[in-house]
Amino acid sequence: MLRQILWITVVLILLTSTFAQAKIVFTSSRDDTREIYVMNDDGSRVQRLTDNQFFEKNPVWSPDGKQIAFTRDIDADIRNKQFDIFIMDADGNNQRNLTKHPARDGGASWAPDGRRIAFTSNRTGRNEIHIIDIPSGEVEQLTNNKGIDGSANDPSWSPDGKYIAYEQSARRRGQSIYVMDVKTKKAKPLTPQKSNIQKNRPRWSPDGKYILYHQISMEEAFENLDPKNPLFILDVIFGMKNRLVIVSVDGFDQLKLTIPEEWSISFITGWSPNSKEFVFSASQQRWGGDAEIYKYNIATHEIINLTNQAGYDGEPNWLNRTLSVTPAGKMATQWGQIKK
Repeated sequence: MLRQILWITVVLILLTSTFAQAKIVFTSSRDDTREIYVMNDDGSRVQRLTDNQFFEKNPVWSPDGKQIAFTRDIDADIRNKQFDIFIMDADGNNQRNLTKHPARDGGASWAPDGRRIAFTSNRTGRNEIHIIDIPSGEVEQLTNNKGIDGSANDPSWSPDGKYIAYEQSARRRGQSIYVMDVKTKKAKPLTPQKSNIQKNRPRWSPDGKYILYHQISMEEAFENLDPKNPLFILDVIFGMKNRLVIVSVDGFDQLKLTIPEEWSISFITGWSPNSKEFVFSASQQRWGGDAEIYKYNIATHEIINLTNQAGYDGEPNWLNRTLSVTPAGKMATQWGQIKK
Protein backbone atom coordinates (compact mmCIF):
# COMPACT_ATOMS: atom_id res chain seq x y z
CA MET A 1 0.00 0.00 0.00
CA LEU A 2 2.81 2.40 0.93
CA ARG A 3 4.55 1.62 -2.36
CA GLN A 4 1.38 2.48 -4.30
CA ILE A 5 1.01 5.77 -2.43
CA LEU A 6 4.63 6.67 -3.18
CA TRP A 7 4.18 5.75 -6.84
CA ILE A 8 1.02 7.89 -7.16
CA THR A 9 2.80 10.78 -5.44
CA VAL A 10 5.73 10.59 -7.87
CA VAL A 11 3.38 10.47 -10.86
CA LEU A 12 1.43 13.49 -9.60
CA ILE A 13 4.62 15.44 -9.04
CA LEU A 14 5.81 14.63 -12.56
CA LEU A 15 2.47 15.59 -14.07
CA THR A 16 2.36 18.82 -12.09
CA SER A 17 5.87 19.81 -13.15
CA THR A 18 5.05 18.98 -16.76
CA PHE A 19 1.91 21.09 -16.90
CA ALA A 20 3.50 23.87 -14.86
CA GLN A 21 6.33 24.17 -17.38
CA ALA A 22 5.93 27.47 -19.17
CA LYS A 23 6.01 27.33 -22.95
CA ILE A 24 6.81 29.95 -25.51
CA VAL A 25 5.19 29.93 -28.95
CA PHE A 26 7.10 31.71 -31.71
CA THR A 27 7.76 31.83 -35.45
CA SER A 28 10.93 30.72 -37.18
CA SER A 29 12.35 30.42 -40.68
CA ARG A 30 14.98 27.89 -39.59
CA ASP A 31 13.45 25.36 -42.00
CA ASP A 32 13.19 27.87 -44.89
CA THR A 33 9.49 28.79 -44.64
CA ARG A 34 8.12 30.88 -41.74
CA GLU A 35 6.42 28.35 -39.44
CA ILE A 36 5.16 28.21 -35.86
CA TYR A 37 7.11 26.48 -33.09
CA VAL A 38 6.92 26.04 -29.33
CA MET A 39 9.67 25.67 -26.74
CA ASN A 40 10.15 25.69 -23.00
CA ASP A 41 10.98 29.02 -21.38
CA ASP A 42 14.64 28.06 -21.13
CA GLY A 43 14.88 27.48 -24.88
CA SER A 44 14.76 23.67 -24.65
CA ARG A 45 12.45 21.12 -26.33
CA VAL A 46 11.73 23.04 -29.52
CA GLN A 47 8.79 21.54 -31.43
CA ARG A 48 7.40 22.51 -34.81
CA LEU A 49 3.60 22.94 -35.01
CA THR A 50 2.92 23.96 -38.62
CA ASP A 51 4.36 22.67 -41.89
CA ASN A 52 3.14 24.27 -45.11
CA GLN A 53 4.05 26.71 -47.87
CA PHE A 54 2.33 29.70 -46.25
CA PHE A 55 3.89 32.64 -44.40
CA GLU A 56 2.82 32.67 -40.73
CA LYS A 57 3.40 35.16 -37.93
CA ASN A 58 2.24 36.58 -34.59
CA PRO A 59 1.21 33.40 -32.70
CA VAL A 60 -0.48 33.93 -29.30
CA TRP A 61 -1.75 31.48 -26.70
CA SER A 62 -5.39 31.39 -25.68
CA PRO A 63 -5.94 32.13 -21.96
CA ASP A 64 -6.42 28.42 -21.12
CA GLY A 65 -3.40 27.35 -23.19
CA LYS A 66 -5.48 24.98 -25.32
CA GLN A 67 -5.36 26.99 -28.55
CA ILE A 68 -3.09 29.31 -30.50
CA ALA A 69 -4.23 32.21 -32.69
CA PHE A 70 -1.90 33.35 -35.47
CA THR A 71 -1.75 35.26 -38.73
CA ARG A 72 -1.33 33.43 -42.04
CA ASP A 73 -0.80 34.77 -45.56
CA ILE A 74 -3.16 32.44 -47.41
CA ASP A 75 -1.84 33.53 -50.83
CA ALA A 76 1.21 31.39 -51.58
CA ASP A 77 2.39 33.99 -54.11
CA ILE A 78 4.82 36.18 -52.14
CA ARG A 79 3.95 39.13 -54.39
CA ASN A 80 0.45 39.23 -52.90
CA LYS A 81 -0.54 39.62 -49.27
CA GLN A 82 -3.79 38.09 -48.02
CA PHE A 83 -3.53 37.82 -44.24
CA ASP A 84 -6.21 36.15 -42.11
CA ILE A 85 -6.47 35.21 -38.43
CA PHE A 86 -6.32 31.45 -37.86
CA ILE A 87 -6.69 29.41 -34.68
CA MET A 88 -5.46 25.89 -33.96
CA ASP A 89 -5.09 23.48 -31.08
CA ALA A 90 -1.96 23.76 -28.94
CA ASP A 91 -0.46 20.75 -30.73
CA GLY A 92 -0.97 22.30 -34.19
CA ASN A 93 -4.07 20.30 -35.11
CA ASN A 94 -7.52 21.56 -36.17
CA GLN A 95 -6.32 24.69 -37.97
CA ARG A 96 -9.15 26.91 -39.18
CA ASN A 97 -9.55 30.34 -40.75
CA LEU A 98 -11.33 32.64 -38.32
CA THR A 99 -11.71 35.93 -40.22
CA LYS A 100 -12.11 34.88 -43.90
CA HIS A 101 -12.04 38.39 -45.32
CA PRO A 102 -10.33 39.84 -48.43
CA ALA A 103 -8.78 42.58 -46.27
CA ARG A 104 -5.57 42.13 -44.32
CA ASP A 105 -6.30 40.87 -40.80
CA GLY A 106 -3.57 40.24 -38.24
CA GLY A 107 -2.11 40.85 -34.79
CA ALA A 108 -4.51 38.79 -32.67
CA SER A 109 -5.00 39.36 -28.94
CA TRP A 110 -7.27 37.04 -26.93
CA ALA A 111 -9.84 38.34 -24.49
CA PRO A 112 -9.45 36.79 -21.02
CA ASP A 113 -12.76 34.94 -21.51
CA GLY A 114 -11.29 33.08 -24.52
CA ARG A 115 -14.41 33.82 -26.60
CA ARG A 116 -13.23 36.97 -28.39
CA ILE A 117 -10.12 38.10 -30.24
CA ALA A 118 -9.06 41.68 -30.93
CA PHE A 119 -7.12 42.20 -34.14
CA THR A 120 -5.99 44.77 -36.71
CA SER A 121 -7.76 44.99 -40.06
CA ASN A 122 -7.77 47.36 -43.03
CA ARG A 123 -11.26 46.31 -44.12
CA THR A 124 -12.45 49.93 -43.75
CA GLY A 125 -9.63 51.30 -45.91
CA ARG A 126 -7.25 52.00 -43.01
CA ASN A 127 -5.92 49.90 -40.17
CA GLU A 128 -8.36 49.82 -37.25
CA ILE A 129 -8.88 47.58 -34.22
CA HIS A 130 -11.73 45.06 -34.54
CA ILE A 131 -13.13 42.35 -32.27
CA ILE A 132 -14.40 38.99 -33.47
CA ASP A 133 -16.73 36.80 -31.42
CA ILE A 134 -15.35 33.31 -32.01
CA PRO A 135 -18.55 31.23 -31.61
CA SER A 136 -20.68 33.45 -33.88
CA GLY A 137 -18.00 34.90 -36.16
CA GLU A 138 -19.49 38.39 -35.74
CA VAL A 139 -16.99 41.26 -36.15
CA GLU A 140 -17.24 44.66 -34.46
CA GLN A 141 -15.08 47.67 -35.32
CA LEU A 142 -13.62 49.22 -32.17
CA THR A 143 -11.58 52.24 -33.32
CA ASN A 144 -12.26 54.89 -35.96
CA ASN A 145 -9.38 57.17 -36.92
CA LYS A 146 -10.80 58.57 -40.15
CA GLY A 147 -11.27 62.02 -38.63
CA ILE A 148 -7.57 62.40 -37.78
CA ASP A 149 -6.27 60.67 -40.91
CA GLY A 150 -4.74 58.00 -38.71
CA SER A 151 -4.77 54.30 -37.96
CA ALA A 152 -4.76 51.84 -35.06
CA ASN A 153 -2.63 48.70 -34.74
CA ASP A 154 -1.38 45.96 -32.40
CA PRO A 155 -4.12 45.54 -29.77
CA SER A 156 -3.37 44.11 -26.34
CA TRP A 157 -6.27 43.09 -24.09
CA SER A 158 -6.09 43.91 -20.38
CA PRO A 159 -6.21 40.92 -17.97
CA ASP A 160 -9.61 42.01 -16.61
CA GLY A 161 -11.07 42.25 -20.13
CA LYS A 162 -12.21 45.86 -19.73
CA TYR A 163 -9.59 47.67 -21.80
CA ILE A 164 -7.49 47.32 -24.92
CA ALA A 165 -4.15 49.06 -25.36
CA TYR A 166 -3.08 49.77 -28.91
CA GLU A 167 -0.79 51.85 -31.09
CA GLN A 168 -2.40 54.90 -32.66
CA SER A 169 -0.84 56.78 -35.56
CA ALA A 170 -1.92 60.20 -36.75
CA ARG A 171 -0.64 62.18 -39.71
CA ARG A 172 2.20 64.51 -38.69
CA ARG A 173 1.72 63.52 -35.04
CA GLY A 174 3.63 60.23 -34.92
CA GLN A 175 2.68 57.07 -33.03
CA SER A 176 1.60 56.77 -29.42
CA ILE A 177 -0.01 54.27 -27.05
CA TYR A 178 -3.73 54.60 -26.37
CA VAL A 179 -6.05 52.70 -24.03
CA MET A 180 -9.72 52.16 -24.89
CA ASP A 181 -12.63 51.09 -22.73
CA VAL A 182 -14.08 48.13 -24.66
CA LYS A 183 -17.63 48.77 -23.48
CA THR A 184 -17.86 52.53 -24.05
CA LYS A 185 -15.25 52.75 -26.86
CA LYS A 186 -13.79 55.83 -25.17
CA ALA A 187 -10.02 56.05 -25.62
CA LYS A 188 -7.31 58.17 -24.05
CA PRO A 189 -3.57 58.47 -24.65
CA LEU A 190 -1.31 56.63 -22.24
CA THR A 191 1.78 58.48 -23.47
CA PRO A 192 2.29 61.92 -25.10
CA GLN A 193 2.21 61.96 -28.88
CA LYS A 194 5.29 63.41 -30.60
CA SER A 195 6.08 63.31 -34.30
CA ASN A 196 9.74 62.41 -33.70
CA ILE A 197 9.10 59.54 -31.26
CA GLN A 198 7.40 56.34 -32.37
CA LYS A 199 5.78 54.15 -29.72
CA ASN A 200 4.34 50.82 -30.76
CA ARG A 201 3.48 47.22 -29.87
CA PRO A 202 1.99 47.73 -26.38
CA ARG A 203 1.80 44.58 -24.24
CA TRP A 204 -0.21 44.43 -21.00
CA SER A 205 1.43 42.76 -18.00
CA PRO A 206 -0.43 39.73 -16.53
CA ASP A 207 -1.02 41.58 -13.25
CA GLY A 208 -2.75 44.40 -15.15
CA LYS A 209 -0.54 47.17 -13.72
CA TYR A 210 1.95 47.90 -16.48
CA ILE A 211 2.25 48.18 -20.23
CA LEU A 212 5.46 47.35 -22.08
CA TYR A 213 6.05 49.00 -25.45
CA HIS A 214 8.72 49.59 -28.09
CA GLN A 215 10.00 53.12 -28.62
CA ILE A 216 12.08 54.54 -31.48
CA SER A 217 13.32 58.06 -30.83
CA MET A 218 14.49 60.29 -33.66
CA GLU A 219 14.62 63.27 -31.30
CA GLU A 220 18.00 62.26 -29.87
CA ALA A 221 19.30 61.31 -33.32
CA PHE A 222 19.15 64.96 -34.47
CA GLU A 223 21.29 66.20 -31.60
CA ASN A 224 24.81 67.39 -32.54
CA LEU A 225 24.32 66.58 -36.25
CA ASP A 226 25.00 68.89 -39.18
CA PRO A 227 22.06 69.01 -41.66
CA LYS A 228 24.52 70.14 -44.37
CA ASN A 229 26.43 66.88 -44.10
CA PRO A 230 25.75 64.72 -47.22
CA LEU A 231 25.41 61.72 -44.90
CA PHE A 232 22.99 63.53 -42.60
CA ILE A 233 20.05 61.17 -43.27
CA LEU A 234 22.20 58.09 -42.66
CA ASP A 235 23.51 59.63 -39.44
CA VAL A 236 19.93 60.19 -38.28
CA ILE A 237 18.90 56.62 -39.13
CA PHE A 238 21.85 55.06 -37.36
CA GLY A 239 21.46 57.45 -34.43
CA MET A 240 17.84 56.55 -33.66
CA LYS A 241 17.41 55.18 -30.14
CA ASN A 242 15.78 51.78 -30.03
CA ARG A 243 14.29 51.14 -26.58
CA LEU A 244 11.84 49.08 -24.57
CA VAL A 245 9.80 51.02 -22.02
CA ILE A 246 7.51 49.94 -19.18
CA VAL A 247 4.84 52.41 -18.07
CA SER A 248 2.29 52.11 -15.28
CA VAL A 249 -1.30 52.07 -16.52
CA ASP A 250 -1.88 55.56 -15.08
CA GLY A 251 0.93 56.81 -17.34
CA PHE A 252 2.99 58.39 -14.56
CA ASP A 253 5.84 55.97 -13.85
CA GLN A 254 8.15 54.89 -16.64
CA LEU A 255 11.13 52.57 -16.74
CA LYS A 256 13.45 52.54 -19.76
CA LEU A 257 15.05 49.13 -20.05
CA THR A 258 18.69 48.45 -20.73
CA ILE A 259 19.01 47.06 -24.26
CA PRO A 260 22.32 47.33 -26.18
CA GLU A 261 22.11 50.40 -28.44
CA GLU A 262 23.35 48.53 -31.50
CA TRP A 263 20.54 45.98 -31.30
CA SER A 264 17.49 46.18 -33.54
CA ILE A 265 14.35 45.12 -31.65
CA SER A 266 11.91 43.35 -33.94
CA PHE A 267 9.09 42.18 -31.68
CA ILE A 268 7.79 42.03 -28.10
CA THR A 269 4.81 39.87 -27.24
CA GLY A 270 5.40 37.86 -24.12
CA TRP A 271 5.39 38.66 -20.39
CA SER A 272 6.11 35.90 -17.92
CA PRO A 273 3.06 34.90 -15.83
CA ASN A 274 4.53 36.58 -12.71
CA SER A 275 5.15 39.88 -14.55
CA LYS A 276 8.86 39.79 -13.64
CA GLU A 277 10.24 38.85 -17.05
CA PHE A 278 9.34 39.10 -20.70
CA VAL A 279 10.56 37.74 -24.02
CA PHE A 280 11.35 39.67 -27.16
CA SER A 281 13.13 39.17 -30.48
CA ALA A 282 16.02 41.27 -31.75
CA SER A 283 19.00 41.29 -34.03
CA GLN A 284 22.35 42.22 -32.51
CA GLN A 285 23.01 44.47 -35.49
CA ARG A 286 21.33 47.81 -36.14
CA TRP A 287 20.56 46.81 -39.73
CA GLY A 288 20.59 43.27 -41.07
CA GLY A 289 21.28 40.05 -39.24
CA ASP A 290 18.87 37.34 -38.13
CA ALA A 291 16.63 37.99 -35.14
CA GLU A 292 16.84 35.69 -32.12
CA ILE A 293 14.62 35.36 -29.05
CA TYR A 294 15.75 36.71 -25.68
CA LYS A 295 14.42 36.67 -22.13
CA TYR A 296 14.71 39.86 -20.06
CA ASN A 297 14.66 39.97 -16.24
CA ILE A 298 13.20 43.33 -15.23
CA ALA A 299 14.74 43.44 -11.75
CA THR A 300 18.29 42.42 -12.72
CA HIS A 301 18.28 43.60 -16.38
CA GLU A 302 19.78 40.24 -17.32
CA ILE A 303 19.26 39.23 -20.95
CA ILE A 304 19.30 35.50 -21.78
CA ASN A 305 19.52 34.22 -25.35
CA LEU A 306 16.92 31.46 -25.90
CA THR A 307 17.44 30.66 -29.60
CA ASN A 308 20.52 30.48 -31.77
CA GLN A 309 19.62 29.18 -35.22
CA ALA A 310 20.26 30.23 -38.80
CA GLY A 311 17.24 32.17 -40.00
CA TYR A 312 14.65 34.30 -38.24
CA ASP A 313 13.35 33.47 -34.73
CA GLY A 314 10.82 35.94 -33.42
CA GLU A 315 7.39 37.01 -32.16
CA PRO A 316 7.56 35.01 -28.90
CA ASN A 317 4.49 34.67 -26.70
CA TRP A 318 4.78 33.23 -23.19
CA LEU A 319 2.30 30.95 -21.44
CA ASN A 320 2.19 29.08 -18.15
CA ARG A 321 -0.80 26.74 -18.09
CA THR A 322 -1.17 26.72 -14.31
CA LEU A 323 -1.18 30.52 -14.07
CA SER A 324 -2.67 31.64 -17.37
CA VAL A 325 -6.22 31.61 -16.01
CA THR A 326 -5.35 33.08 -12.64
CA PRO A 327 -7.66 36.05 -11.96
CA ALA A 328 -6.12 39.48 -12.45
CA GLY A 329 -4.59 40.84 -9.27
CA LYS A 330 -3.35 37.51 -7.91
CA MET A 331 0.13 38.05 -9.34
CA ALA A 332 0.76 41.58 -8.15
CA THR A 333 4.21 43.04 -8.73
CA GLN A 334 5.26 46.16 -6.81
CA TRP A 335 6.59 48.99 -8.99
CA GLY A 336 9.28 49.65 -6.41
CA GLN A 337 10.58 46.12 -6.84
CA ILE A 338 10.70 46.50 -10.62
CA LYS A 339 12.67 49.75 -10.45
CA LYS A 340 15.39 48.30 -8.19
